[in-house]
Amino acid sequence: EEGQSVLSTQVAANYKKIPFAARQGALYALSVEVDGRTIDSAPVLSSRVIPIDTCSLQFNADSTRAVLGITFQDPPEQSDYYTARILKKNQGEVVEREERSFRNLISDQPFNGSSHTITKSINLGVWIFDGFELVDRFLADELVVILYRVSEPVYLFYESLDKNNGEIGNQFSNQAPTYSNLSDGYGFFGTYAVDSMAV
Repeated sequence: EEGQSVLSTQVAANYKKIPFAARQGALYALSVEVDGRTIDSAPVLSSRVIPIDTCSLQFNADSTRAVLGITFQDPPEQSDYYTARILKKNQGEVVEREERSFRNLISDQPFNGSSHTITKSINLGVWIFDGFELVDRFLADELVVILYRVSEPVYLFYESLDKNNGEIGNQFSNQAPTYSNLSDGYGFFGTYAVDSMAV
């Protein structure tokens, strides 16, 4: 940040996590020293938050399932990549979290610069288990919708993983290289920004 280093040190097998919030639209790079070598990332422009305009729910006949529509305005100036995540709440407490995954990112190429709606089919049921025993079940009374806008390296890395996963076991395929923006290593450095809305 502004020419200063943000430091993270490794202790045994555990890493010390240092909280850091990037400024929206700022350029960042990662530099790590490991075993006497330096690994640098390509510079990455941090993602700006794209606000959710509206969320809509269309329930099935018994209100146990719904189709959720998440509408936002995509900016026209660059390529953008998105995904959404849902948290289920009951009486103000989060009772179920959809796993945060960047495996199903969408590119704004088909809708660049216009309004777009991501749709997700949701089961509103929540099942509480103690070991293998079902101890409670109910319907969520609130959803928290989280819209992620991710930087291009995040998209390219997961896109390359997905392409390679489709080729596993195919002895006639040439697997594409997994995307990396690191100078002397494997992996990537990227950013994301989020907006959320309660429904």
